[in-house]
Amino acid sequence: RGTDLERTRAEAASAIADKKFELERKRAELEKARIEASVPQELLPARDYQERQLALRRAEVEVTKAEEELESTREARRAEIEMSRLELEEARREIEEAESAIEKLALDAPTSGVLVIEEHPWEGRKFQLGDSVYPGLTVARIPDLSTLQVEAVLHDVDEGRIVPGLRARATPDAFPDLTLPGEVIEVSPVAREIANSSL
Repeated sequence: RGTDLERTRAEAASAIADKKFELERKRAELEKARIEASVPQELLPARDYQERQLALRRAEVEVTKAEEELESTREARRAEIEMSRLELEEARREIEEAESAIEKLALDAPTSGVLVIEEHPWEGRKFQLGDSVYPGLTVARIPDLSTLQVEAVLHDVDEGRIVPGLRARATPDAFPDLTLPGEVIEVSPVAREIANSSL
């Protein structure tokens, strides 16, 4: 946008310079016509005198027209520059708002800990860099480490062997040397597919 504004200003300066040059040329022609028309009538044939007077009036009209075109060009170019300047200001505001929104999206943890990345609702995997998200989707959460629940898949061969109250051990993927003791709280009474079209 800044480049657009500079280009608009440069084009305006060039257009105004062209109109100024044209005005100066018309003024020079007017001065020449004045000199030729100032020759006394008695020193020239009637036809030549009339042509010189007519050329003087024509030159005066041309100068007036060139002055009006110069002023019109100045007004038009001023309007273009102002429009380009307003567009630049609007673009800067949008950038500031976007940067502010990005800053608000940044999460800074005051202390070290665990951050759980959530599953993408229709991709069947965790959220990744570049994924589109929408209002209401949970992308990440900070778990309450005072209690921990593990959701595990029970294969049909183990049906009946795993029951509530059974002692259990869990090993986090991130800490393979750590074993957490636990207890089976609940076994779902209804079988569910772990994925669409699962075998």
